[in-house]
Amino acid sequence: MIGNLANRITTGAANAGRFLTHIAGGKTEDDRRPVAHFDVSDPRLERYFYCLVKFFDIAGFRVSLRFRPRLLLNLRNYNDLLYNIGGMQITYSQPAETAVTITDKGELALKGDRLFIDVRYFEKEKHSAGFVFPYSMHPLIYDRGIYKTISDLRTRERKMRIFSYFANLQNYAGVEMNAVFGKLNRRQIGEEILSYPDSIPLNVIRRRSELAMSRSGSPRLVAVDNLRIPFEDWLPTLAGADFFVAAPGVLMPYCHNLIESMAVGTVPITEYPEMWDPPLEDRVNCIAFDGVADLRKRICEVLEMSSDEVAEMRQAAIEYYDTWFDPVAAVSRLMENLPELERLYLLAGHLSVTSIDRK
Repeated sequence: MIGNLANRITTGAANAGRFLTHIAGGKTEDDRRPVAHFDVSDPRLERYFYCLVKFFDIAGFRVSLRFRPRLLLNLRNYNDLLYNIGGMQITYSQPAETAVTITDKGELALKGDRLFIDVRYFEKEKHSAGFVFPYSMHPLIYDRGIYKTISDLRTRERKMRIFSYFANLQNYAGVEMNAVFGKLNRRQIGEEILSYPDSIPLNVIRRRSELAMSRSGSPRLVAVDNLRIPFEDWLPTLAGADFFVAAPGVLMPYCHNLIESMAVGTVPITEYPEMWDPPLEDRVNCIAFDGVADLRKRICEVLEMSSDEVAEMRQAAIEYYDTWFDPVAAVSRLMENLPELERLYLLAGHLSVTSIDRK
C-alpha cells in the first residue's frame, strides 16, 4: 500500500513537471489547423487515449486538451506522449471554433458536435449513432514518426515465408483469453509452433545473429523464441516476411502486432478475424485458424502457396490497412459522419474487457 502511494506521488510529481514545462513553452506560432478538442478526465484510458488524440494530429488537426487535473496528474502507460504532440494546447474552456469535441463525460455529450467516449467495444449491438474507432499500432510508432516509413517497407524484399515472435510467453498465459473470448492465448500458440516436428521447416531464432541470417537466407517458418527485437527494427523485421502469426495480447485478442504487420504488407495469420470492423476475410487479407490443430494445417497451406497468391493477399492486406487502420482515413471517415454521431467506441484495454457482460 505504501509502495503504491509512493508510485502515485512520483507519477503525479513527474506529470506536474511536464505540465509546467508545457505551459512555459507557450504558443509560438499562428496555428490555423481545425481544432479537435478533448475534454477527458479518466487516466485509465492510457495509451488508447493517446493514440486517439495522435490520429487527429496526424490527420491535420490542432489538438486542444481541456485542463483536467485527474488526467494530467496521472498520465501513464504512454499517455504522457501527449506532450510530444506539436502545437497541443491545454485550455480551461472549449475553444471558440472547434471542429469536434470528444469527451468521457456523458452529461456533456450528445450536444451538437460532441462525441462521448464509450469503452464498451465488445458490445455486439452497438449504438446506431456510434463510430467504432480503429485499434492502432504501438504508440511509439506514431510518437517517433516510424509510421512514415511504412510505404518504403512495403516494397522490401521478403526472405521469410512466415514470421512468428514469442518473447516473455509467461506474461501471455492468462486464462481469460480462453474463458472470455474462446481463443488461444499467446503462450499456447508459441508452445505449439515451437514444438513442431522436423517435417515442418521451422527455424527457431534465439540469438540476434541468427535473426540477421534469417533475413538474408530463405527460411520458410521463423519463430523468434525469447529474444527481444529492438523497437526500431520491429517493422523492418515484419516487412521481411510474407506472413506473420499475429498472436493475441495479454487481456484481449486485439494486439498492435496485427495492425503493424498489415501496415507493411505482411499478411496476418489470426484466430480472431471476425472481431475486426469490418471483419478480415480468410485467404483474402488474412489466414484464419481455429485452435492448435487448425493452426498447423493453415501454416502448412501457407508454406505451399504460390507467389502469385501471396502477392494478391499482400495487396489486399495493404488496402485493408489504408482504408480502415490508417489515421488519416479513420479521422476523415469520422468527420464525414459527424452530424449523425453521438458516441465514439474506443478499445481501451482492461476498461473494455471488464465492461463485457458475461451472463
